[in-house]
Amino acid sequence: MRKALLSIFFAASLFLPSGPLFAFPDTERVGVTGSDPPFDFGFNDTVTGFILKDDRTLLASYGETLAVIDMADYALAADQPPPLDVDAGTDGRLASMAYSSLKDRVYAPQDDGDCLVYDLADITIEPVTVVIAEDSVLGPIAIDNNSLNAYIINTQDNSVNVLDLSSLTVDSTITLSILSVASFEVTAAAHNFLTDEIFFTTDKGVVFYMDAGGVSAATIAVDPTHVALLSSIAVTPNGAYVYVTNETDNTLVKIDANAHTIVADDIDLSENPGPTGIVITEVTRPQSGTGNAVYAYIGGSKGISVVNTAGDEVLDMGTDPAVSGEPLPTSAVPHKLVASSVTDGYVYTANATQTVSVITADPWVTVSSLTYSSGGSSMGIGESFTIAFQADETGTAVIRAGGDVSGSGTALVDNTGASSWTVPTADTDVTVTFNYDDNATAFEEGENDLFVFVTDSAGDRGRIATTLNVDTPPPAPGILSTGFGNGRIYVQFERLDVADMSEYRIYVDTSAAAVLTKTEVAATVAQASSGSSQEGEVAGLTNGIAYYIAMDAVDTGGNVSTTRSNTLPNGAVAFDVPQATAGPCELAGEAGCALAPLSKKCCGWIPVITFLLIIIFMLSLRGAKRRGSLERFIRFARNGLLVLIVLFVALFYPALSVASEPSSQWWSMEVKTGFWMPKSANVKNFFGDCCNLITRVQGGLLVHGRYGVEQGVGFFMKNGDAVGTITGETSRDRFNFLLIPLETNFTWRIDYWTWDYFLPYVKVGVDYWFFRENLQGSVTKGLKYGVHGVLGGQMNMKVFSEDAIEGLDTDMGINDLFLTFEAQYQYINSFGKTGLDLSGPVFSIGILFEF
Repeated sequence: MRKALLSIFFAASLFLPSGPLFAFPDTERVGVTGSDPPFDFGFNDTVTGFILKDDRTLLASYGETLAVIDMADYALAADQPPPLDVDAGTDGRLASMAYSSLKDRVYAPQDDGDCLVYDLADITIEPVTVVIAEDSVLGPIAIDNNSLNAYIINTQDNSVNVLDLSSLTVDSTITLSILSVASFEVTAAAHNFLTDEIFFTTDKGVVFYMDAGGVSAATIAVDPTHVALLSSIAVTPNGAYVYVTNETDNTLVKIDANAHTIVADDIDLSENPGPTGIVITEVTRPQSGTGNAVYAYIGGSKGISVVNTAGDEVLDMGTDPAVSGEPLPTSAVPHKLVASSVTDGYVYTANATQTVSVITADPWVTVSSLTYSSGGSSMGIGESFTIAFQADETGTAVIRAGGDVSGSGTALVDNTGASSWTVPTADTDVTVTFNYDDNATAFEEGENDLFVFVTDSAGDRGRIATTLNVDTPPPAPGILSTGFGNGRIYVQFERLDVADMSEYRIYVDTSAAAVLTKTEVAATVAQASSGSSQEGEVAGLTNGIAYYIAMDAVDTGGNVSTTRSNTLPNGAVAFDVPQATAGPCELAGEAGCALAPLSKKCCGWIPVITFLLIIIFMLSLRGAKRRGSLERFIRFARNGLLVLIVLFVALFYPALSVASEPSSQWWSMEVKTGFWMPKSANVKNFFGDCCNLITRVQGGLLVHGRYGVEQGVGFFMKNGDAVGTITGETSRDRFNFLLIPLETNFTWRIDYWTWDYFLPYVKVGVDYWFFRENLQGSVTKGLKYGVHGVLGGQMNMKVFSEDAIEGLDTDMGINDLFLTFEAQYQYINSFGKTGLDLSGPVFSIGILFEF
């Protein structure tokens, strides 16, 4: 039937001018659903937006859905936008749509006053919601040059809302009005790149136009009586003219885009009444030699009318010689139209039946079957696939892997060495077989686009895409480096960027030759989701023995690398020798100890006695405070050893007390952090000379604001690499080292002046540091004790804001707030015993609160 229709069409065309004859499109191919148009992509509502992002990607909006369609194989794309959702604030019917190629985004106004912004670089994420006009119904949209602004119609007040596409804010609102017309509807919008103007059509015979970035709009009166429904608009590829469909008069109107004047308003579309959609595109036939033509395709109730814009002639696409200007008949009424590039040569229509049709002069190509020699669902090394395809015209076929609809992929060679094939008969299968080994470089692991191109005798090339699955063994991963541990070795290797990678297998053996054929897997490592390298560990080995290493990889299909890797990047054979490893504790000979309170080995009596002394001091201080004098405090606490210390510091430098009365502070709390610089060569080997951050909190009791006792606790943790006990080299074994330093301070603060903005102080005290080292699951823990001395100074924050400090006193009971600076030297080696030596200076800065 189609060929008969074409024969009549070409016979009728002999009466037309010979110039444009070559550029006529073929009719759509009407065939079985799923292989021929019209295609059903699941649209369940009227299509409101219809855009080609490129020759392959079609975007269609309907209801509350944006669909992405792959026009290479005429199927929904694998990645689709998420459904619109009330909770996400994206719900609402899509009223129209515009695409920015510069930003690779789609802008879709809705019927609730919002505009959704879809990022096509990641279409699966939620679109951004931009409020344009709350609770309003939005309509047509257009985007200006350089994608600076979008111009969105608010249908309730016929205003143009100018959306800044960088900030996604509405910059301005421009009201459209028609003299003597109370109400009207804006029906369509278009942008002219040449003049950078926005055009709007209406249902009252008026076309609005405005400069991009302008503040007002002018009008072109197509119908002075204001009854004509101007339903759609399109701009010629060179920007010189604007064409508008007049649905009331069944005519096409041509407007000079520069002069804004009507060139023709009576281009007759009466043979295709009710024109509702238009697209204008360049068309060409390669063998003509007469250049391209520009055709307008207009959808109406009877099909597609074709107008040669060179003379505004409505071409006769029908079968009745007695009727001129007949449209190209279609099986569904076209509603919206888009066109691919001149080199691709397709026009797509969104139909009233919620389907999509295809108009093209190119051969229509379909794939009948694709099978694999393995009998499975993919092709591997040494295997082949067979494809059967057909075209509705005779011609020459080429099959390419990868690339896109332009034919940029790699041409395949069949099992006879041929790279092209004749299609001798229309609508008859051509069957070709391809070996993987002959085309290995053309394929990628996983899914491959396979394009079948057929070129007819006129030079028109049709195409179809299908999916070819390739499943080959992964290559062996390169071994980047090796490392040793205690009874184990580590292997760092390259992460393969292969779509179906599953895991990596590590083999070890004492023989460099045997490891290449060994069947026993020493360790497996799952494919990581990202990164360029991974690391595996083989445990249960004997220290002191050299183990050679080899690796292969396995994909999700169970395919194993055909070879094993066993060399390093420098070409050396990969091996390593396990040996015992040591962290700070092991290298220092620290055995740790039980943490029972009275453990002799840990000297647990030191913190116990210190704690008792603090309790005596606190009780004594409480009694002294209740009695109100230092003498009563001494009598109350005369049986405590701590009283001797307090008496000593209370009498120290009494001559300095002549300048002021003692302050009333009784409590203090300090938070400080600083750098610990260990002096033991063993500890520095793991932690370095400087800048090990240690944080501490101290709380204390004060006598006369000058003398006191403090208890503090701190925190320090560091991870590092253990070292080999034999070679001293850095291993791949890791340790975690935790310190919780506890300390008791006896403090003398030199607070003898009425001027108290900076006060020096001295501290001495005892330390008992809890340590815990975890070396690959082996834990060493215990206590180290010692003494320390501190020199410091505290700067009263009144220097910066006395009012703020007084506010703290009122609100929180804080008398003073100080910034502290101090240098501390600590001897933490259990008074010379073997094991860890944690001695060294600590330089700190902190905040001191006094209550």
